[in-house]
Amino acid sequence: MQFTEGYTTEYVYDAAGVKRRVKQITAVPNMYVPMGSTLPVPTDKIAVSTQTDYCGNVIYENGVLSRILVDGGYITMNGTTPTYHYYIQDHQGNNRVVFNQNGTVEQTNHFYPFG
Repeated sequence: MQFTEGYTTEYVYDAAGVKRRVKQITAVPNMYVPMGSTLPVPTDKIAVSTQTDYCGNVIYENGVLSRILVDGGYITMNGTTPTYHYYIQDHQGNNRVVFNQNGTVEQTNHFYPFG
């Protein structure tokens, strides 16, 4: 996918349809790609490039361990120190609250019937 500002997102899936990699490139300001066309972003026009690899329940960002997905939450690593994050789910399985191992609420989600 490429946006008119030059930002690109590439997805890689395996034969079973499981997402394996996402690569996002953010272009510098003032780059323009005409609608309906795709142009490679020159290296001098790249502001930020991020690659996320999905290896089962382990997620790497730019080759560094980012998250480990576990039942009921996930683990993030700060160097070699793990931080556990837990979900509180509603009756439909939606994650309503995310809190860390200290009990600090990190995220709250509200789902409204009207959207």
